[in-house]
Amino acid sequence: MTVYSAGPDCQLCRLTCECLERAGIDFVLIDLSDEHRESDRAFLRDELGYLSAPVVIVDGDSHLEWSGFRPDLIKSLILA
Repeated sequence: MTVYSAGPDCQLCRLTCECLERAGIDFVLIDLSDEHRESDRAFLRDELGYLSAPVVIVDGDSHLEWSGFRPDLIKSLILA
């Protein structure tokens, strides 16, 4: 699983990461505020259509991705 974050000041990004950690779900965090992440920002914007963070992409399931703080979807990962 990959979480694309707007940076350390993003409250929704922080809540998403905290919720995943509490659930014991491993993830890779990519900080989009890093100036070297333009290709990641372009991918999310141009290929996937996301305009706000966090963006969560579940590995191995191209249909399971979302933007924003979604504890309901995180919970569904635990139950799956």
